[in-house]
Amino acid sequence: MNKQNAYEILTSGAIPDDVCLDSVYEIDQVLMRIKELNDQLDHLKGLKKYRVDSANMAIQDVEDKIEQIRGLIHRTMVELSPGEKVLQFPSIGKVARRKTPDSWCIEDEESLIAFLDSKGLKDSAVKVKEVLDIKAAKKIIEDLASQGETVPGAVKQEGSESISITFEETPKLAKVTTVKPKIGKGEVKASVKPSTKPSLDELDNLDV
Repeated sequence: MNKQNAYEILTSGAIPDDVCLDSVYEIDQVLMRIKELNDQLDHLKGLKKYRVDSANMAIQDVEDKIEQIRGLIHRTMVELSPGEKVLQFPSIGKVARRKTPDSWCIEDEESLIAFLDSKGLKDSAVKVKEVLDIKAAKKIIEDLASQGETVPGAVKQEGSESISITFEETPKLAKVTTVKPKIGKGEVKASVKPSTKPSLDELDNLDV
């Protein structure tokens, strides 16, 4: 097991699984770091409703760091104080080693259900929930109602009137291409005087 001091571990990024602290007395430093991360986690969870995606990534990052530090503390206790189940750190907190109950991991539900069925135990382990097919149920209700049948648990809602708007497509104009005529030898290119806007005096002299 590679032993390092708390400062080196907490400032080196991700914490490897083969690292523990130099001393159990350094656990108080990493406990303080967890406390800081918990405060940061609470703050990020508060921001989650405003920035869901970025907050989720930050929350996951902080949770991963907390889990890594918890693993570091556990490895340190096992390696350096294997006989101690509880370590007290006044003014900070305590760390207690505990073992979770054994459990079963179900990897193939179909195989398990088939086995329980062969043992006559399927009904004890498998729950069947009735789910109404809304679309099919509405069709059946409509058929029964058209025959004068009153169907309990269903109320007919009159369809509301609405409008449908369809826009006509505007015909596209043909694209006009301007081709400059070629001037042969001996031909004189006509000069075109650019049009100018009439002056105010010219407008006054016009006959209306």
